[in-house]
Amino acid sequence: VQDASATGQTVFIEPEACLELNNDVRELQAEERREVRRVLASLGDQVRGLLEDLTTTTSLLAQFDVVQAKARVAVELGGVVPDLDGTDRVVIRAGRNPALALHLGMMDSDDTSTRTVVPLDFEMTSDRKTVLITGPNAGGKTVALGTIGLFTLMIGHGIPIPADEGTELPIFRKLYIDIGDEQSIEDDLSTFSSHIRNLREMLNGADDETLVLIDEAGTGTDPEEGAALAQAAFEALSDAGAWTVATTHHGRLKAFAHNADFARNAAMEFNLDSLEPTYRLQMDLPGSSYAFEIGRRLELPDSMLNRARELLGAPATSLEDLIADYQIRVREVEQQEEDIRRRLNAALAMQADYEAKRRELEKGRSQRRVEMLEEGQGVLRKANAMVERTIRQIKESQADREATRIARAELDTFRQEIEETLASERAKAEEARPVPEQPAAASGMIEPGDQVILDDGNVSAEVIELDGDEVVISSGALRMRVDAARLRKVGGKREQQVRVRQRADSGSAASALGVSQRLDVRGQRVDEGLRAVGRFIDEALPSSLKRLEILHGKGTGALRKAIHDYLEERPDVSSFEEADWEQGGAGVTIVRLG
Repeated sequence: VQDASATGQTVFIEPEACLELNNDVRELQAEERREVRRVLASLGDQVRGLLEDLTTTTSLLAQFDVVQAKARVAVELGGVVPDLDGTDRVVIRAGRNPALALHLGMMDSDDTSTRTVVPLDFEMTSDRKTVLITGPNAGGKTVALGTIGLFTLMIGHGIPIPADEGTELPIFRKLYIDIGDEQSIEDDLSTFSSHIRNLREMLNGADDETLVLIDEAGTGTDPEEGAALAQAAFEALSDAGAWTVATTHHGRLKAFAHNADFARNAAMEFNLDSLEPTYRLQMDLPGSSYAFEIGRRLELPDSMLNRARELLGAPATSLEDLIADYQIRVREVEQQEEDIRRRLNAALAMQADYEAKRRELEKGRSQRRVEMLEEGQGVLRKANAMVERTIRQIKESQADREATRIARAELDTFRQEIEETLASERAKAEEARPVPEQPAAASGMIEPGDQVILDDGNVSAEVIELDGDEVVISSGALRMRVDAARLRKVGGKREQQVRVRQRADSGSAASALGVSQRLDVRGQRVDEGLRAVGRFIDEALPSSLKRLEILHGKGTGALRKAIHDYLEERPDVSSFEEADWEQGGAGVTIVRLG
């Protein structure tokens, strides 16, 4: 009998003709199993002597597999090896959370079209080893905490991290993490009890090679007592030398991080316009929870939100509003800094371009000077040769009149060629020189103080005095009496410019912005010029200026000599020299302060 029906009324039996065949099948199957065992035993006997080599090979293959897995993850994440030399700070530049990056990478392209990992910028130094991250719920605080922890674990296991160059991480020997809720009925643990147990283990094992990560510090019990307990824990961890990063919503802990010399605040940014988190971390800023704003975004009734603000009280709501306003102003300052930085880079690029052009002009000018000198030397050699040949011809002809006349004619022809060449070059230079614009004539009679032009010139002068048909005019240090008919009025009296100098007290540094680097003493008497130069240098010394220009003109040279003698006697003047010819030459003295 092989089987029976459900009712038991019917049984199924094996036909007699199949009995022997089924027995043969069973015997063959048993024989097959015995053969398989024999073959396996034989193979086992053969490899049993190579067990140690096989174990080593398997271990090596596992290591190769791990290294290859690390490399594949690093390539997929775009990982870099941070600077591991220093142990005095933690710096993360544009760090991407590895778990989020891998998760988004495994999703369909349509699902990730509008979702990207917001990079994290974080910094913690050895003198301020405690950082408290605050901000709105679902704003990215725990993700930032997880990013720091994952980076620490990845570097500890030799895996490059997804961050930019400039990232620095020490090698931590211990990592304590308190994230999530570990309450348990079986272990008789509440939420607060589980946090206390984790905190006890952290305090027992903390040292200067320990990183502690705590999420939602001070929760699970009375807010005031929880905040006080968390602050005491941060102080104890700091005394032990541990590096601590924690998230919290407690205002007391925000104030603690602001006042403690070993701690600093950090805040997750929140966009008040769209009422959505930006997931950007801002260092040294306290964050707001934005509970009312998030409630409004989730369409809670306005009456309920207004009642909640009343219950919270004016000081608390004012503080939250102050933090929010402070963050807005910080964003505005950051945008202004970015604009200034962009303009500065453009200005530096322009300055570099102008500097390159100036060097090219200087090089070309020097080259032209060399060419002019070489050309002048060539002309001089030709002139000397012409003169010597003329003298030789006159001597050989023994002052024969005809020979002397011919020699002098050749010398005059050569001199005329030089003069024509010089006149031609001057004409070319005059054509290339830009024609100065003639000032437009002004209407009205000429009066003292008016601006006038003499003849067809283009430099204006000031009318000093009217004397009948003659007028006394002044242009810089030059005064002259000319016929009024030669003058053309181009402007009225110039507006007087009053410069007010405000002396800074001895405790503040003078600014170089209000101090001129150039002094004009042309036309002044020697004693007046020396007094002006003395005041000029005295005002420039506190402003940290190193280079000054004194415009004294050439004239008789008496004022220039007196100024040079005065500069030699001043110990704060390291050197002085005449300016280059294109900057005024002997009429300008360059002074360098020591």
